[in-house]
Amino acid sequence: MIVSEVILKEKEKFDFSIIGINDDIINEAILSINNEYGNIVSKNNDSIELVRDLFYKYISFDKHFDEAKTNGNSHYELKKYFLGNTNKYLLNQYYTSPKALLDKEFNINRTVSYLLSQDFFSNWFSEFLRKKTINNSIMVLNDFFYSIADNTFPLNFETFYSQLKSDDREFWDRTAELLLLISKNVTKSFNPSFNYEADQIVPDTYEILKKSVEEGKDFNDVKHFKGHIWLICKNKFLEFMREETKRIKSSNIDVEKISEIDYSEEFFSPFDDSMSDFNYNYRNINLANKYEVSMLIAIVLSDKFHPLYPKLIEGDEEKIDLLIDIAVNELSYDDIIDKKYSNGNLNDSERRKLNAKLRQDYVRIRKKLIDKTHKLLEAI
Repeated sequence: MIVSEVILKEKEKFDFSIIGINDDIINEAILSINNEYGNIVSKNNDSIELVRDLFYKYISFDKHFDEAKTNGNSHYELKKYFLGNTNKYLLNQYYTSPKALLDKEFNINRTVSYLLSQDFFSNWFSEFLRKKTINNSIMVLNDFFYSIADNTFPLNFETFYSQLKSDDREFWDRTAELLLLISKNVTKSFNPSFNYEADQIVPDTYEILKKSVEEGKDFNDVKHFKGHIWLICKNKFLEFMREETKRIKSSNIDVEKISEIDYSEEFFSPFDDSMSDFNYNYRNINLANKYEVSMLIAIVLSDKFHPLYPKLIEGDEEKIDLLIDIAVNELSYDDIIDKKYSNGNLNDSERRKLNAKLRQDYVRIRKKLIDKTHKLLEAI
């Protein structure tokens, strides 16, 4: 009985079939070892080690394992087996450990911090194959991978991003989930009343992001990375709105005059850590951040149904058009003059004076709206 117990426990630890050792061979080993040594073994460590050594010698484990490492199908099965075991090990780590920083920052439904992809694992497996088989034992085979996993996970952003740069499909799949989440929040933020599905822009934003990575774009941290995605989503959404407005003429935002899309760094979303989920809730605005306040004003002016819109423009309705033209429609002062004032009759001197007046008016109304925004948010 001792012989069969020891060998069956070894079978539980490793799937011998993937290296060509089937149940018949294992049963023959049990019979042979039991017949020859069954009377002298007992339940002590020395006897257990003796049975284990005899079993591995009987089935020629080293020979079968070395052959499997170079055999096409067996090689694939070995890799799949150890990858599966290591992923189970990491899943247990994920559920039993405090939430890792990268998972907190990504805030999607699946883990990023404990993601072990096939591409990522391939490097480990190649190193494993270069090593000699452990003599007559499977005890350390899984431990080889578990040890690397312990030193690698949870992942930091640098490691995650290196997998994106190597075009790791599974890491890009996780990134696509983040991109969809940000896309939904951005589109709701700009115009909650607009009938729009965020996933309509995801394919385009995905390709733009991939191009950024392929071109060697570097990011300081997750906040920077998410800010870049936020910018892409914002620009694609405005681009979509412009096209939709041309098609159906029913948007609340006049986007006919939106200028050429700009992907430059200076327009990155400057959200602080408390807003890292990119749910652009105006109650969470950092009032000390001028860009956030300005962005909120642009968002409110873009949507007449926004809860802050009536109070924000109250008493300043006549001057709001100027701010909308500059902050939302992105017109220059000369564009505004040509659109509303000149009719082709202004000389250079009159144009310069009007340009200066518009600049002063813009500064005044902008400052006034910033002050009103502060008061409205402080009162919430």
